Amino acid sequence: MLIGSGFIIWFALCLKIVTLNGDFLIIENYNQKVTVPLSSINGISESRLMNPKTIKLNLYSLYTFGEKIVFISKSKF
Repeated sequence: MLIGSGFIIWFALCLKIVTLNGDFLIIENYNQKVTVPLSSINGISESRLMNPKTIKLNLYSLYTFGEKIVFISKSKF
């Protein structure tokens, strides 16, 4: 049970909030915010095995949160 709880906490801390604003992404966690141009995106991938699905952005440059950004997209019910 402790291992499962630890995984959930680690996973939640890795997630970012991503918002599209024109030609930029605003990426934030709970205390920092950074603006990244769309031209900095090197690749996008989606996890198919996790529920909810996570989206991973690979960036060309190293930003505040690193070169890989993981977030959960909005779900449609």
